[in-house]
Amino acid sequence: ELSSGINAEYGEGTAEEAIHVAISGGSTVLGLFKHLLQVEMSWERVHLWQVDERCEEGVRNAADLQFFLAEEVNGLMNVHLLPVSPGEGCGVGLEQFQLDFVTLNPAQRFDYVILGVGSDGHVASLFPHSNTLHSTADFLHTHSPDPSVSPHRLTASLDLISRSRRVVVVVVGEGKRTVVDRLRQGDLEMPVAKVDAAEKLIWYVQKDLL
Repeated sequence: ELSSGINAEYGEGTAEEAIHVAISGGSTVLGLFKHLLQVEMSWERVHLWQVDERCEEGVRNAADLQFFLAEEVNGLMNVHLLPVSPGEGCGVGLEQFQLDFVTLNPAQRFDYVILGVGSDGHVASLFPHSNTLHSTADFLHTHSPDPSVSPHRLTASLDLISRSRRVVVVVVGEGKRTVVDRLRQGDLEMPVAKVDAAEKLIWYVQKDLL
Protein backbone atom coordinates (compact mmCIF):
# COMPACT_ATOMS: atom_id res chain seq x y z
CA GLU A 1 0.00 0.00 0.00
CA LEU A 2 2.79 2.43 0.88
CA SER A 3 4.82 1.71 -2.24
CA SER A 4 1.77 1.93 -4.49
CA GLY A 5 0.79 5.21 -2.84
CA ILE A 6 4.19 6.77 -3.47
CA ASN A 7 4.20 5.54 -7.05
CA ALA A 8 0.68 6.84 -7.70
CA GLU A 9 1.45 10.29 -6.34
CA TYR A 10 5.02 10.82 -7.51
CA GLY A 11 5.82 8.20 -10.13
CA GLU A 12 4.79 10.33 -13.09
CA GLY A 13 6.50 13.54 -12.03
CA THR A 14 9.42 15.20 -13.76
CA ALA A 15 13.02 15.24 -12.60
CA GLU A 16 12.58 18.85 -11.47
CA GLU A 17 9.92 17.86 -8.93
CA ALA A 18 11.88 16.83 -5.88
CA ILE A 19 10.50 14.38 -3.35
CA HIS A 20 11.76 14.66 0.23
CA VAL A 21 11.68 11.42 2.22
CA ALA A 22 12.96 11.00 5.78
CA ILE A 23 13.69 7.69 7.50
CA SER A 24 14.91 6.63 10.91
CA GLY A 25 17.49 3.89 11.44
CA GLY A 26 16.83 0.33 12.55
CA SER A 27 16.24 -2.96 10.76
CA THR A 28 12.46 -2.54 10.45
CA VAL A 29 12.59 0.78 8.64
CA LEU A 30 15.59 -0.34 6.59
CA GLY A 31 13.70 -3.43 5.43
CA LEU A 32 10.67 -1.35 4.50
CA PHE A 33 12.80 1.14 2.59
CA LYS A 34 14.46 -1.68 0.63
CA HIS A 35 10.97 -2.78 -0.36
CA LEU A 36 10.11 0.75 -1.48
CA LEU A 37 13.07 0.72 -3.85
CA GLN A 38 11.16 -1.80 -5.96
CA VAL A 39 8.80 1.02 -6.96
CA GLU A 40 9.46 2.09 -10.54
CA MET A 41 10.01 5.83 -10.48
CA SER A 42 12.68 8.45 -11.08
CA TRP A 43 14.66 7.93 -7.89
CA GLU A 44 17.06 10.73 -8.82
CA ARG A 45 14.23 13.09 -7.82
CA VAL A 46 14.32 11.78 -4.24
CA HIS A 47 16.15 13.55 -1.43
CA LEU A 48 16.57 11.07 1.41
CA TRP A 49 17.07 12.65 4.84
CA GLN A 50 18.14 10.97 8.05
CA VAL A 51 15.65 11.47 10.90
CA ASP A 52 17.99 10.69 13.79
CA GLU A 53 21.41 9.34 14.67
CA ARG A 54 23.56 8.44 17.65
CA CYS A 55 26.73 10.48 17.86
CA GLU A 56 29.19 7.85 19.10
CA GLU A 57 30.83 5.93 16.27
CA GLY A 58 30.53 2.44 17.74
CA VAL A 59 26.83 2.57 18.48
CA ARG A 60 25.35 4.45 15.55
CA ASN A 61 21.85 3.16 14.94
CA ALA A 62 22.07 3.70 11.21
CA ALA A 63 25.23 1.72 10.49
CA ASP A 64 23.31 -0.82 8.41
CA LEU A 65 21.44 1.99 6.73
CA GLN A 66 24.64 3.88 5.93
CA PHE A 67 26.22 0.74 4.44
CA PHE A 68 23.09 0.13 2.39
CA LEU A 69 23.05 3.71 1.14
CA ALA A 70 26.75 3.63 0.26
CA GLU A 71 26.62 0.25 -1.49
CA GLU A 72 23.19 0.20 -3.12
CA VAL A 73 21.70 3.68 -3.14
CA ASN A 74 24.72 5.91 -3.73
CA GLY A 75 24.13 7.72 -7.00
CA LEU A 76 20.55 6.49 -7.23
CA MET A 77 19.16 9.37 -5.15
CA ASN A 78 20.32 12.35 -3.09
CA VAL A 79 21.29 11.23 0.42
CA HIS A 80 21.61 13.62 3.38
CA LEU A 81 23.11 12.13 6.56
CA LEU A 82 23.07 14.01 9.85
CA PRO A 83 26.47 15.59 10.72
CA VAL A 84 27.35 13.49 13.77
CA SER A 85 30.56 13.67 15.80
CA PRO A 86 31.38 12.23 19.25
CA GLY A 87 30.29 13.74 22.57
CA GLU A 88 29.25 17.30 23.28
CA GLY A 89 30.64 18.39 19.92
CA CYS A 90 27.92 16.43 18.19
CA GLY A 91 25.81 18.68 16.06
CA VAL A 92 28.39 21.33 15.22
CA GLY A 93 27.38 20.89 11.60
CA LEU A 94 23.64 21.25 12.23
CA GLU A 95 23.57 24.89 11.12
CA GLN A 96 24.91 23.94 7.68
CA PHE A 97 22.62 20.90 7.57
CA GLN A 98 19.65 23.18 8.27
CA LEU A 99 20.79 25.58 5.57
CA ASP A 100 21.05 22.73 3.07
CA PHE A 101 17.59 21.54 4.09
CA VAL A 102 16.01 24.95 3.52
CA THR A 103 17.89 25.53 0.26
CA LEU A 104 16.93 22.17 -1.23
CA ASN A 105 13.48 22.09 0.31
CA PRO A 106 12.00 25.61 0.49
CA ALA A 107 8.69 24.24 1.79
CA GLN A 108 10.63 23.01 4.86
CA ARG A 109 8.63 19.83 5.20
CA PHE A 110 9.02 16.22 4.17
CA ASP A 111 6.70 14.52 1.71
CA TYR A 112 7.06 11.20 3.53
CA VAL A 113 8.53 10.26 6.91
CA ILE A 114 8.99 6.61 7.87
CA LEU A 115 9.44 6.04 11.61
CA GLY A 116 10.08 3.05 13.82
CA VAL A 117 9.06 3.06 17.49
CA GLY A 118 11.07 2.24 20.61
CA SER A 119 9.78 0.03 23.42
CA ASP A 120 9.26 3.18 25.55
CA GLY A 121 7.25 4.83 22.77
CA HIS A 122 10.03 7.10 21.51
CA VAL A 123 10.32 8.00 17.85
CA ALA A 124 13.47 9.29 16.14
CA SER A 125 15.53 10.41 19.19
CA LEU A 126 12.56 12.06 20.87
CA PHE A 127 12.16 10.46 24.28
CA PRO A 128 9.34 10.55 26.84
CA HIS A 129 9.22 13.69 29.02
CA SER A 130 12.05 15.37 27.08
CA ASN A 131 11.98 19.16 26.70
CA THR A 132 12.92 18.67 23.05
CA LEU A 133 9.38 17.49 22.36
CA HIS A 134 8.32 21.14 22.48
CA SER A 135 11.09 22.56 20.30
CA THR A 136 10.17 24.30 17.05
CA ALA A 137 13.67 23.93 15.58
CA ASP A 138 13.87 21.52 12.65
CA PHE A 139 16.91 19.54 13.86
CA LEU A 140 18.21 19.16 17.41
CA HIS A 141 21.11 17.92 19.52
CA THR A 142 19.42 15.92 22.27
CA HIS A 143 20.23 13.31 24.91
CA SER A 144 19.13 9.76 25.57
CA PRO A 145 17.70 8.99 29.04
CA ASP A 146 20.00 5.96 29.10
CA PRO A 147 23.57 7.32 29.17
CA SER A 148 24.99 3.82 28.69
CA VAL A 149 23.67 3.77 25.12
CA SER A 150 25.03 6.78 23.28
CA PRO A 151 23.72 9.71 25.36
CA HIS A 152 24.27 12.24 22.57
CA ARG A 153 21.86 12.19 19.63
CA LEU A 154 20.84 14.28 16.65
CA THR A 155 17.19 14.22 15.68
CA ALA A 156 14.49 15.84 13.62
CA SER A 157 12.03 17.61 15.89
CA LEU A 158 8.46 16.53 16.55
CA ASP A 159 7.40 19.82 14.98
CA LEU A 160 9.22 19.04 11.72
CA ILE A 161 7.97 15.45 11.63
CA SER A 162 4.36 16.53 12.18
CA ARG A 163 4.58 19.19 9.45
CA SER A 164 5.29 16.43 6.95
CA ARG A 165 2.68 15.64 4.34
CA ARG A 166 2.51 11.96 5.21
CA VAL A 167 3.99 10.16 8.21
CA VAL A 168 4.27 6.37 8.37
CA VAL A 169 4.68 4.76 11.81
CA VAL A 170 5.86 1.14 11.80
CA VAL A 171 5.23 -0.88 14.98
CA VAL A 172 6.77 -4.36 14.80
CA GLY A 173 8.10 -6.78 17.42
CA GLU A 174 6.92 -8.36 20.66
CA GLY A 175 8.70 -5.64 22.64
CA LYS A 176 6.21 -3.09 21.28
CA ARG A 177 3.13 -4.81 22.76
CA THR A 178 3.09 -2.44 25.73
CA VAL A 179 3.31 0.54 23.38
CA VAL A 180 0.29 -0.70 21.41
CA ASP A 181 -1.66 -1.35 24.62
CA ARG A 182 -0.92 2.15 25.90
CA LEU A 183 -1.95 3.69 22.59
CA ARG A 184 -5.25 1.80 22.64
CA GLN A 185 -5.85 3.06 26.18
CA GLY A 186 -5.42 6.63 25.00
CA ASP A 187 -2.03 7.24 26.66
CA LEU A 188 -0.78 10.51 25.17
CA GLU A 189 2.46 10.74 27.15
CA MET A 190 4.51 8.68 24.72
CA PRO A 191 6.19 10.63 21.90
CA VAL A 192 4.69 8.30 19.29
CA ALA A 193 1.22 9.34 20.47
CA LYS A 194 2.10 12.98 19.76
CA VAL A 195 3.10 12.39 16.14
CA ASP A 196 0.84 14.01 13.55
CA ALA A 197 0.95 14.77 9.82
CA ALA A 198 -0.20 17.63 7.61
CA GLU A 199 -2.20 15.34 5.34
CA LYS A 200 -2.14 11.71 6.42
CA LEU A 201 -0.83 9.69 9.37
CA ILE A 202 -0.41 6.02 8.44
CA TRP A 203 0.08 3.17 10.94
CA TYR A 204 1.56 -0.23 10.12
CA VAL A 205 1.15 -2.42 13.21
CA GLN A 206 2.12 -6.07 13.46
CA LYS A 207 -1.17 -7.97 13.34
CA ASP A 208 -0.72 -10.06 16.47
CA LEU A 209 -0.03 -6.93 18.54
CA LEU A 210 -3.57 -5.67 17.96
